Amino acid sequence: MPYEIKFNGKPAGISVSAAREGEKAQILADAFVSTEDGQLFIDFLEQIVQPVLNLIQAQHGVFTAASAVQSILVLVSDDNSAIAYLNEELGLGSTCISARVLDAGERIGPDDISSFEEIKFKEIVIPADKAVIFLFSLGWRKGLYFDFRPICTKHFGEQQSIDRSKQFAELHNRVVFQNRFAITEDDWKLLFDAGVFPFYGLRQSLFTELLSHLKAGWPLEELGDKLHEDITGKVGDWLNSWAKIELFAPHMQALSSAVERYKSGDFFSSISTCVPRIEGILRGHLSLHDPLSKVSQETLSKMAEDENKSYDILLTAKFSHYLHEVFFASFDGKKPPGDREHVLSRNALAHGVLSESHFNSYRASICMLVVHQLSKSVTPPALPATADS
Repeated sequence: MPYEIKFNGKPAGISVSAAREGEKAQILADAFVSTEDGQLFIDFLEQIVQPVLNLIQAQHGVFTAASAVQSILVLVSDDNSAIAYLNEELGLGSTCISARVLDAGERIGPDDISSFEEIKFKEIVIPADKAVIFLFSLGWRKGLYFDFRPICTKHFGEQQSIDRSKQFAELHNRVVFQNRFAITEDDWKLLFDAGVFPFYGLRQSLFTELLSHLKAGWPLEELGDKLHEDITGKVGDWLNSWAKIELFAPHMQALSSAVERYKSGDFFSSISTCVPRIEGILRGHLSLHDPLSKVSQETLSKMAEDENKSYDILLTAKFSHYLHEVFFASFDGKKPPGDREHVLSRNALAHGVLSESHFNSYRASICMLVVHQLSKSVTPPALPATADS
């Protein structure tokens, strides 16, 4: 049963600066924290969620231990009244993009999910004029989001309507895939120097293993067969999804061939076919979104970022840097080809400096992952469905 409660005053957020009476104070009216934030997360729980539990006990005589709260949704109105839903009362459900073929009723984990797309509640609608407190749990991890701006328009102005189902999905992505969002600058340098990225199509546990390999100073080629086995099981489904993207249409025959060569273990043919098509897709993307722009490796690398996304599972800005610094890495004829032996770049391939040993399962897997990342990053509309699709 949801609880109707009444705040003693209008909740506006958390003060982030000290102020005397009559002085201005800085207020944090909306924020997201999770278990990875440590003490800050605990502090926010005590300041945002605990008062709600206290009001439920004071106004309904129902005590709820903090440890018993797995999830809570509180909708606060402008008149300081609120309705709180706890645990099963939320009827929490999600729409996810699966990372592999799933059977009905099968138990799934983080490795089986590519991303959360929507978070919905069975019988709860969140009006645009309600402030929101949302605590959720995913295994041992928790996330807390609050937004009091809708009821504090005097201070924050009228707020644009927010699709909470999409926003909450981004927050779930932030918690489940926190190892991607928490990559340090030192680790980013390691990844780029090795020519790898936390690709959308890369299983979370496999990415963690790749990064651990790098930090240990071990050759990434040692994981090539594992990457090949994992990607072979799903690249056929990827290929079908690529065929629905208008920008990919001129390249599908070559991409189909690259995939078949990849699956059969002919990595030389797969890489040789795939790399030019990656550049071709990027050229098509540039001509569609910025037709007056001069074609360069920098402009080709630029992926459009969605400013409405709080947490971009594609890490679009970083992927643009990856394309520019790794895929289009500048070629210095004086530099030994083995100086960055893990890296497969368009220029190294075009200049013919790669030895046959470079055409292996690891680099061919990176090609497949780059194409799949592009399929999620480019924005043209899909082709109309046919009777066979």
